[in-house]
Amino acid sequence: DATVPSSTVDAATKTDEAPRQDVPPPAADEKKADTESSEGEMEELVGSDEEGEKVVQETDKIAQESLVKESKKTVVETESLQKESKNVTSQAHPQDPVFQTLEEFTDLSDTPKPTGIVDAEELSKRPARSPAKEPTTPSSMLAQRADPPPLALEGFMLKKSSGWLTEMQLRFFEVKGGWLRYWWTKREKDEGTAPRREFKLIGLKIERKQGSPKFKLHLPGESQPYSLNADVGSHVLENPSLSGQVHRKDEWVRTLTAHSAYASSARKSRSTTK
Repeated sequence: DATVPSSTVDAATKTDEAPRQDVPPPAADEKKADTESSEGEMEELVGSDEEGEKVVQETDKIAQESLVKESKKTVVETESLQKESKNVTSQAHPQDPVFQTLEEFTDLSDTPKPTGIVDAEELSKRPARSPAKEPTTPSSMLAQRADPPPLALEGFMLKKSSGWLTEMQLRFFEVKGGWLRYWWTKREKDEGTAPRREFKLIGLKIERKQGSPKFKLHLPGESQPYSLNADVGSHVLENPSLSGQVHRKDEWVRTLTAHSAYASSARKSRSTTK
């Protein structure tokens, strides 16, 4: 091992044992000054906290006052709208109790009803209205004044030809509504074919002989009378299906006379309505 010189050890020992210079304690005035400074800072902090609380309280108060004002304003606006609504309702329906508000609604059972308002009970007590009358027209007046037409009659008769043929021919006749019509066959009528001839029975004159099935019709505007024979027995024997369409002379004469009177009455009624 190397040997450390004694002089070096002594120097190090001396260096560690060098005397320390102590720091003197603070003076009393400095301590007092520090204490006063701390108290001032505390007072300043306390003051700032109180001012902050005051500002917060004032802010809350202002906010509450603002809310109260807004609430009052809303109430006023609502009341104003309700008044306007009541005015509009009363103007639109001044007499209708359905539109009254709950505050103004009263029992209307004993109060007189406004004009034009009728209860269903009152309506049920009223007599039923008669149906509206139809407008009067010449045709309706004719139907009211003229007697109903007599019963129609149709069937087979023998008719004398107006040409050079003098024999009697079987024809199908119809007396209806004041008219006399005839077809050559019943099938023509059933198929809707127009009649061969038709005559208005106004001014009809009938010529007949007692006990004979033959008779003659004198019609205005016709130069020759129509000779007819109601006895078609020989033809019925040949065609039994004709039996249901055969009538006696008296029945034909009675029906023709009734329809002639009806046609004359209808013409008179028509002339009085013009």
